[in-house]
Amino acid sequence: MGIHERFGDSAESIELADEWCRKGNNYCGCKVLTYKFGTFDDTAGITFASVCNMAKDAGADLTTAGQRAFDDLMTDAADLKEGDDVTELIEEAAYLEPVELDGYSSL
Repeated sequence: MGIHERFGDSAESIELADEWCRKGNNYCGCKVLTYKFGTFDDTAGITFASVCNMAKDAGADLTTAGQRAFDDLMTDAADLKEGDDVTELIEEAAYLEPVELDGYSSL
């Protein structure tokens, strides 16, 4: 649900969830997973922030992932031309979390 809350039911989010779920002992298959994704309600349940916290608790270093997301966003911003719609870029930026770099908190 956390992946769905953050990324919706896009093909990319289903692929990400499938890759993650494949490692579990009770993996149900991509077809069932895709069906389940269509039944999720984003107003309740586990958020993407919860997924990130669980990953951190399990030892994941999300600093590099956050930096990659920031770098990708900055590349997209550099490609903008006058008059381009920036709505999608702003929505993506809203999901960035502060990243601790050399003792300083920054985006």
